Amino acid sequence: MMISYKEKIAKQQQIIQNNRNRPPPPNGPPKKTQQQPQINPEIAKKYNELRKKYSEVNRDHEDLLVFVGHIHGQLEKSQKELTKLRYEKNQLLAMVNKPKQAGADSVESKSMDMETTNNNSS
Repeated sequence: MMISYKEKIAKQQQIIQNNRNRPPPPNGPPKKTQQQPQINPEIAKKYNELRKKYSEVNRDHEDLLVFVGHIHGQLEKSQKELTKLRYEKNQLLAMVNKPKQAGADSVESKSMDMETTNNNSS
């Protein structure tokens, strides 16, 4: 026999209502008591030593992360500076190695042409 969805919801609400209407037990709700386990003093001592060492190592780790971040920033700054200097160097080399202007070449070639024409005419 199948129960419809509405009937299931109605049953669940009935159960919830019944639980709310039920009177509390005479001594109140049951208390949860939890006993502390017995701790071996040697284990406690080792645990405290390890916790202290972990704290030191963790602090050193954080310091190293800050230092590496600082060094990384300096590296990026230096790389940008190198890129800029290389660009400027290439610009200067391009200006120095640029072929001489046409005017300077033409004077030399004209003088060579004049010598050749003078030799031919004589």
